[in-house]
Amino acid sequence: MIRSFGLYRIANASAIGASTKRSRRQCDLVRSNVSSITKHYHRQAGNNTSLTKRREVGKLLNRSVCRKRSSRLKQCVSSSRKKSTNISFDHSGSSGKTFQELERFAKSLSSLKPALYTTLLKPRTVPLPRWISSNSIKITLSEVFGHGAFILVATSYAVDDFVMLRAIAVLGSSSMLVFTYFHPHGRVLWLPFRWNALFILLNSYWIAKYIADEYLARYLSEDLLQLQEDHFSAMSLVDFAKLFNCGEVENFREGEQVLAQSENNQYVRVVLSGNLDCKRDNMGYQIGRGHFISEAGLHAGLDLEGSVESSVMVEAKSDCKCIRWDRTKLKKLLSNNTSLASSLQSIISWDIVSKLKKQRQYLISRKTENPREWTIKRTEQNGFRYKSILKNLLSSHGHRKYKKQVENYRLIHDINDEQHLETLKELGWTVEEYELGYKQVFEDENEIWHGVLGKW
Repeated sequence: MIRSFGLYRIANASAIGASTKRSRRQCDLVRSNVSSITKHYHRQAGNNTSLTKRREVGKLLNRSVCRKRSSRLKQCVSSSRKKSTNISFDHSGSSGKTFQELERFAKSLSSLKPALYTTLLKPRTVPLPRWISSNSIKITLSEVFGHGAFILVATSYAVDDFVMLRAIAVLGSSSMLVFTYFHPHGRVLWLPFRWNALFILLNSYWIAKYIADEYLARYLSEDLLQLQEDHFSAMSLVDFAKLFNCGEVENFREGEQVLAQSENNQYVRVVLSGNLDCKRDNMGYQIGRGHFISEAGLHAGLDLEGSVESSVMVEAKSDCKCIRWDRTKLKKLLSNNTSLASSLQSIISWDIVSKLKKQRQYLISRKTENPREWTIKRTEQNGFRYKSILKNLLSSHGHRKYKKQVENYRLIHDINDEQHLETLKELGWTVEEYELGYKQVFEDENEIWHGVLGKW
């Protein structure tokens, strides 16, 4: 009897190792073929054949059949695996191509990293002049990036321009990234690497924001761009766009009243076109394009909230257009933008100077019938304006916060101590209360006791 246990063992092992249904079917075919071959051999061998010959013939059969069938099994398994991979990537022809491109890109990156290591960490000799030293210095390109990073950061501190400073800081942090990743000691310094990556993101965000704001500022109307060039040149175009986008445009016809004398006014205005008359008791002057109306101490840093009494009556002499800002909203805008606040302060200062020049020319040209009376009205206007500013500050308890600005305003507009005391007296305040920051209230002793007994 022939023992074909070896052939059955190979078939069983191949059946266990197969991963697809098709390979399992092939293994079943192999088992059936092996059993049929052994039965056929039994019929032809006969009963007279010796046991040793039967064993030798069985071994030969087992070897030949095992080689053929095992090779077929391997081919079946490999073909089934190829087909399964082809099925997963042949849903669309482009997906297979993109996967191959990604594999190539990953291989190129993996081959690039060791090349960068060898290039950046290779020591290079730098000869020095003999009058400095006879020895040469060994340095790597990674160390050059490290030194360059500190040089760029030091340079950024010496630059005044906001965008240039951040651009140089981004270059310095990028150089530091190269040094910390390809460190001469062979290990990546992850702590400074991550911090410098964060600095690069922050500076890049502010650079991109500034470029976007400047790009959008170019889409202002030609009239506003010309106004910025003529009267707001001390302010950047980006700040100018921020300021005028927060305002409201209003139109006035000839003879229409913009403000009444002693009227509570909560707006700051700028004339965009046309001319207006500013009169106090029917005596005044004219203002035109680019002039401010009711700035109320903005040039001295007094960004007031709420309303301020108007010191003059403002009337449109011709059809004119203005832009206005609410004082409370304007204060929030200026508090969030220091550059805008400082540039607006300087622009209003120049506006006051130009108004004074126009008033002087108005007197010299003898357009007024009574120059002395006109001068008295201008002095009254100055005093009334200071009174309205103090009234706003005292009502909101902001005079302690703006004490320095008030002193600056008094210095600019020549408000002496006598006028200051008289203004406080008109408002019902004393100097001591002004210095303390609150108004003292004295009650009658009898009324206090009466109130206490009433509670009991």
